[in-house]
Amino acid sequence: MNGYQPRVSKEEAFREVGGPPVADGTRNPKRRHDFYLYCRQNGLWPKLVAGFDPQTQSKAFAPYMPVRNVTNSYHPTMIHGAADTDVPYEQSVLMQKQFQQHEVPHKFITVENAGHGLSDADPKVVSRMYDQVFAFVHHYFEKQLD
Repeated sequence: MNGYQPRVSKEEAFREVGGPPVADGTRNPKRRHDFYLYCRQNGLWPKLVAGFDPQTQSKAFAPYMPVRNVTNSYHPTMIHGAADTDVPYEQSVLMQKQFQQHEVPHKFITVENAGHGLSDADPKVVSRMYDQVFAFVHHYFEKQLD
């Protein structure tokens, strides 16, 4: 996969918007994806989904920005495909820095050549990565039970 998606027209994008809830299972997931792609391709995601303009109402987004809300109570596992075309890899690097600054136990695993959702990653690499994730989560789960 090259990370590029075909352009989506406004008409295609809005075909499935404004009806019953998208979680009702009766809608075509491809069309919902078209709305998502249209928003991302045109830089409209924050405005059309949240209803705020990030250029003029940036403070409205602060509660939803993980990198601005790290506290010492986080216990995350981070997994990030280095070839992610949806969420920039640099965002995970910034989160790791925040976790270090706040002394948050974390595991930052970079999966080379993996896209968003670990797409295109070697299944063996993904399996080894999940082994690390499960060990990390298990370790902290046991600590909480003590």
